[in-house]
Amino acid sequence: MTDLIAAALLVCSALFFSLHRLVIQQSRDRLALLAGFNAISIGVGLALTPFVAPLPLAAVPYLLASAVFYSLAMMFVTAGYRHADFGAITPLQSAIKIVMIAWLAALFLDEPSSLGDWIAAGLVVISYIVQIVPTRQRIRVAGPFGLLALAAGLCSGLQYVADVAGIRQTVDPLPYIVWNLTIGWPVVLYGLFTRRRDMYLEFRLQRQRILIAAALDIVGYSLILLVVYQLAVLSILPLLNLDIVFSALIGAFILHEARAGHRLIAAALLLTAALISQLY
Repeated sequence: MTDLIAAALLVCSALFFSLHRLVIQQSRDRLALLAGFNAISIGVGLALTPFVAPLPLAAVPYLLASAVFYSLAMMFVTAGYRHADFGAITPLQSAIKIVMIAWLAALFLDEPSSLGDWIAAGLVVISYIVQIVPTRQRIRVAGPFGLLALAAGLCSGLQYVADVAGIRQTVDPLPYIVWNLTIGWPVVLYGLFTRRRDMYLEFRLQRQRILIAAALDIVGYSLILLVVYQLAVLSILPLLNLDIVFSALIGAFILHEARAGHRLIAAALLLTAALISQLY
């Protein structure tokens, strides 16, 4: 795979990630949406399994770990949208994820880390402070907002590293990519257990959103796995940082959220943090 092709795929993936989160944030019932589009992803994955080679047993533990971390990350993200705007929670979660991936890659994938990772972590904290409005209402919101973004970013980073380790256990990346479409089964089971009576109704009401979210999720993350199978984790992260910018721009200019200037400044800090984490 050439660098140009990899770059184009990663830019598309970053845009799909931001649009995927936007669909979730604007949903009337986020849990039903999550369960719905993950059910579709599972169906697509199972339908494709006969056409790919069997998944090596060595990759199965990583796939299971990915399912756990993915499900936790999505729960934290949806909870975060109850406390903060799209343009606040999504870029912050993305930046935390990127910094965590850099640290985890150094710990578990034998890729080097540096002082830049610690500087990046400091910039993430500063970007969080920039977004806090000094009012009683915002102070009450700031704690849950920051904790949920931290938890979502940490889980997303763990999921990413698990998937990188898992896909590298295979000779051909396609079996892992196909089976990775099924990792949302904990979300589906949770949705059926807690909202079983409402699932069918919500699917009818949100059919278009569910289909869009499923398509964005399937294509976006599959592109990442395809690229990371051939390239080093740290070498591709700078382009993945674009979802930070895309998310901030969506919040400011499409959703017209308040404090757009602060959000764009925070996004610039987050982008700088992620870049520093990778380049130094």
